[in-house]
Amino acid sequence: MVIEYFDRFIKKCSDSLSRPEIYSLKNELGTEFHRVLTLALQNLNLVTRHEFDIQARVLATTRDKLEKLEQKVLILESKMTEVPKTTKPLNK
Repeated sequence: MVIEYFDRFIKKCSDSLSRPEIYSLKNELGTEFHRVLTLALQNLNLVTRHEFDIQARVLATTRDKLEKLEQKVLILESKMTEVPKTTKPLNK
């Protein structure tokens, strides 16, 4: 999909270079545009939409689990503060 977008972009750029004096450079420039853009895209950390959606679901599940754990910790902490301190301190 991204490559198709850049192919259309390259075609538009090369079509704009159709003046007679630079027409001979059109194919060469189109090929060079394509090569440069392909190299630039290869250097980017891109993921497919499918991979992105999977990671978004994993993140949502992890957030839900974290929120549940946070609630459990709050409940346990509140129970700890409710326990009367009737135990004797340890003698050393």
